[in-house]
Amino acid sequence: MGSTTATGSLTGVTIGGVTAVIHATITDATGFGMSCIASAVVPTGTTANIVTTSATTWERGFVSVYRITGLGSTTPLNSQTQYLTGSTATSLTMVTEPDAIVIAGVVTPRGSNTSFVWTSPLTENLDKKITGENSNISTASVAATGGTVACIATPSISATRYATGVSFR
Repeated sequence: MGSTTATGSLTGVTIGGVTAVIHATITDATGFGMSCIASAVVPTGTTANIVTTSATTWERGFVSVYRITGLGSTTPLNSQTQYLTGSTATSLTMVTEPDAIVIAGVVTPRGSNTSFVWTSPLTENLDKKITGENSNISTASVAATGGTVACIATPSISATRYATGVSFR
């Protein structure tokens, strides 16, 4: 999930009333943009509200939802964050094990009207521009076979961005 106009970092997430664990979060020095990955164990088939809390008021935010079953643990094998400006590709190197899953996301703040191309082996799941905001969220995932997975997202134009990645097994 991410925010394009938040001031202050995310302090909590609940999914269907279940407190989620925040695994990776990054906020820039001004608190103007943020990217976060959080998870909660909820019953199969749950339809639920996802509620975020912050130390201050947000104007708007994005949420991308994944359903993952059969995890051995909800404790990540690895988590990483990255803050970048310019046109250099976002690059997170995630440590995995056989039968792991990797999830990565990139958020751009207001005024960064870009899209992203994810490099294989990741499959893009979402690349959404917010109309009138010139901001973007892009997420990707892959079922890993072990070793490391390079999570590379190349922006279409020079942009400030906040990236997070997590691997689970």
